[in-house]
Order: sequence, then structure tokens, then C-alpha cells
Amino acid sequence: MPEKPDNEDPERLPGDDDVDAKVAELQAKGREIRKRNPMPEPPEWKVTRPEGAKPASGPNYRGAGIGLMAAYALVGPVLLGIGIGYLIDKRTPGSHVGQTWGGIIGVIAGFVAFLVTLVRLVNTGPKQ
Repeated sequence: MPEKPDNEDPERLPGDDDVDAKVAELQAKGREIRKRNPMPEPPEWKVTRPEGAKPASGPNYRGAGIGLMAAYALVGPVLLGIGIGYLIDKRTPGSHVGQTWGGIIGVIAGFVAFLVTLVRLVNTGPKQ
């Protein structure tokens, strides 16, 4: 085996010199191309931001949206509970307690959903 001189890097492989020569050649070619075709200077931009958003001139429907959200939070679970109770009653003939308990559970779920919606609205506050 040929011995390596002491001043060489032990991690270098035999083909590294060829790769280094190719990299140097490509870098020189890149510098030459950049000299022939320089990048243009960026234009000077004078950007001014608007003072602020102007309020909408039309009617504000935010209050209606909040009211409808609260109404759906109250009514939706009640109707869902009654509907599930009705389906339970259809499967078990002779019994009509499914709609009753479904309605009661729906009222409780609706009230909880309404309170969660109300607390979330109070914590975030109205957006201006």
C-alpha cells in the first residue's frame, strides 16, 4: 500500500482532487457569467400605507349573526335530542319515553351550548 504523507487530510478520498478541480472550474465559469450578465439594480419603491380601514357604509349585521348563533345553540340540541328520542321510540314499540328523555337531554345540552357560546363571546369581546 502506498503510504500517505503526514500533511494530507485522513478523511480525503482518492477522487477528491478531481471533484475539487471540477468545483473550481464551475465556480470560475459562474463568476464569468455573472460578469457578462450582471443583475439589474432593484428599483426604488415609494410605498405609502393607507391611513386605516374605513368603516363600512352599509348596515352592520354583526348583532344579527351573534343572535342567530345563540338561537341555534339553544334550539339545535333540543331538536336533535327530540329526534334521537323519536328514533328510539320507533325501535321500541309501546314506549314513548325516548322523546321525553331526548327532549330533556337536548334542553340541557342546548343550555350548556348557549352558555359556552355566551362565555366565549364575552371573553373575546365584540370586534370593531
